[in-house]
Amino acid sequence: MMARMIPNYCITESPGEKKLYNLIRDNPLTKDWVVLHSLHIANHVSKAKGEADFVLLIPNYGIAIFEVKSHKTINVTSGSWYLGSDKIAHESPFVQSEKAMFSIREKLHERLSYLKSVTFLNMCWFTEVPFPKEDTFEWQGWQVLNSNDLETPIDSVLNSFKSGVKHLQKTVNSRIGHISSFGQVQIEAVINCLRPDFEFVMSEKQVRSQRREELIKFVEDQYEALDLISSIPRVIFKGPAGTGKSLLAIEMARRTSLEGKKVRLLCFNTLLAAYLRSQYQNQDLEILTIDAFAYRIASLNTKEPLPKNPIEAINMINFETLWVPQEFRVDFLIIDEAQDTLNSKYFSLLDSSLERGLSAGKWIAFGDFDSQQIYGSQDSLESVKEKFGDIPLASLSKNCRNVIQIGHFVAGILSSMPRWSSFLRTSDNPDPRFISIPPNTDMVPMLDEVIGEFRSQYFSWDEIVVLSPLQIPNPADVFSQSKYSSKFSVIDSRQSGKIGFSTIGRFKGLESSCVIALDLEQLENWSTKNELLYILFTRATDRLATLANNHARAMLIKTVGNSK
Repeated sequence: MMARMIPNYCITESPGEKKLYNLIRDNPLTKDWVVLHSLHIANHVSKAKGEADFVLLIPNYGIAIFEVKSHKTINVTSGSWYLGSDKIAHESPFVQSEKAMFSIREKLHERLSYLKSVTFLNMCWFTEVPFPKEDTFEWQGWQVLNSNDLETPIDSVLNSFKSGVKHLQKTVNSRIGHISSFGQVQIEAVINCLRPDFEFVMSEKQVRSQRREELIKFVEDQYEALDLISSIPRVIFKGPAGTGKSLLAIEMARRTSLEGKKVRLLCFNTLLAAYLRSQYQNQDLEILTIDAFAYRIASLNTKEPLPKNPIEAINMINFETLWVPQEFRVDFLIIDEAQDTLNSKYFSLLDSSLERGLSAGKWIAFGDFDSQQIYGSQDSLESVKEKFGDIPLASLSKNCRNVIQIGHFVAGILSSMPRWSSFLRTSDNPDPRFISIPPNTDMVPMLDEVIGEFRSQYFSWDEIVVLSPLQIPNPADVFSQSKYSSKFSVIDSRQSGKIGFSTIGRFKGLESSCVIALDLEQLENWSTKNELLYILFTRATDRLATLANNHARAMLIKTVGNSK
């Protein structure tokens, strides 16, 4: 048993709030507590809106409102507070917590008059410094918790609360503190009063927005790599999954096209090309798969029309003689998924599509040549050097996509794959789930449980993707017994508000907040098993769940520690 945390996640830039969230949640002494974190206050007593860092609903005690400061230096000069390196004066955190307390108490008394007998206290927790716990003219010593209190956080909270009650008994009313009636029924009433007004309507949208902003911020950190090579005419970026290669590719395309240059971005996967096109559009920028481009050029050079079936058409093309006419050439070429596209099969097409060719023209490539080669294009880097010269090679190693828990899971299962140097997304998140499917057991209720869990964590339908080695043309029919069957859709035709189904290979190069893996036993005898597992697990940015029967479980256990 642990405290009930509302919400059941902690998204904040404050390291102190993260520490307290985990310490309070995981302490067995708080099993009956309810904790509201980052409670937005729409009707604040002194400003348009405010926020309480923590509101603790403690049975038989009362309600404690905490302001948390995690700065390593606190300077109070002439009544002004200076926090950390910030030179701007701030409002006293004790005044902040007091105003938050009055705002919350006023709202609760207005809606639930019987709570007037419940004790409300405001405190400040300085998590990084031993702020003195002494009485001053402006605050009481019991209102202070500091870095030393992190060793026994719950005892410290309760001791401060008891001291606060004694202070109120002495200065306000001797009967304050007799609140044995403040139990679960009253606490539920408090929750129902506070959350709908202050958090419920916007929480799902807000959490999704914060997750997206975090991903964008970390990818933008990788843009420095593009700045460093801006003066180099040709370069190949090499990096494992999650290092931002596709987003760097589209950023480079954006920058170059804005300069008025004619740019073409080629990748391998159809879904990835569609995604990249949705991110940026400019008349000087063309984004398409390399096979789609080959089909177009081949259609110009042949007298007989090519078959409409793309696979048949591509098989008929003689790539060695494929040559791009002058009017279809570009000033700058960007190659994504270079492990699949930058190889001898496409050399003639790539070379002739660029002014001055691959040897002397301007181009940049992004690829994972160690972990994601699933189409048989081996030694492509050596082939490039032999034909077009010694192209500079730059490395990307920081994972800016996956939360650290998913990254560690991938490294544990596929230990032979290249490691990331670091993870930029190190916030507290649940570990990936591994769910065993017993023999003769229906998998659908387990799938529904995982989907329901992701939805309860404020992930939208669109943020959930189911990946399998098998192609499932109509998932709504296959999983008709699921209570979410109407939400299932193949990834190619997925509409807003749907859960996407895709094969692992077709989803390569893309990502989703939540990934559910199915049917992994089908990979047991595939020569690219490890690469496909690697691609599968690294598609999830925030949540990963694997449903595995005994065969799949045995295969994954055997995979641990084995080389490719």
